[in-house]
Amino acid sequence: IEKATAFIAKLTDRIEELDEDVGRWEKDTKAATEVREKEAADYRATSVDYDESIDAIAGALVVLKKKAVKTAQAEEALLQVQRLRSVPASSKKLLMAFIQQGQPAVEEMPDDHLSYEAPEASGYE
Repeated sequence: IEKATAFIAKLTDRIEELDEDVGRWEKDTKAATEVREKEAADYRATSVDYDESIDAIAGALVVLKKKAVKTAQAEEALLQVQRLRSVPASSKKLLMAFIQQGQPAVEEMPDDHLSYEAPEASGYE
C-alpha cells in the first residue's frame, strides 16, 4: 500500500507539472495570436496607405501629362512625394526615373481623349 501511495503521489506531481505546462502553452498561444492580430491590422493600415499614395501619384502623373509643361514647381512636388516615408521604395525609384527623363513633347504623350482623328467630311454629290 505504501508503495502504491508513493507511486500515486509521484504521478500526481507529474500531472500538476503537465497542467502547468499546458497553462503556459495556452498563455503563449493567446499572446502570439494577439501579436499576429496587431501585426495584421498594422499591415492592412500600411497597405491602405500605400494604395492611397500610389493612387495619388498616378493622379498626379495624369494631371502633369495633361498640362504638358515642365515647371520647377511640379518637379519639386514630385521630389517631395518621393521623399515621403509612406511611399514604397519601388515607387520612389519610378518617380526618380520619371523626374530624370524630362518632359516629352505633347505629341509624344498619348491621351485617350486626343488620340482620335476627325472624320472625313462628306461632300454633297
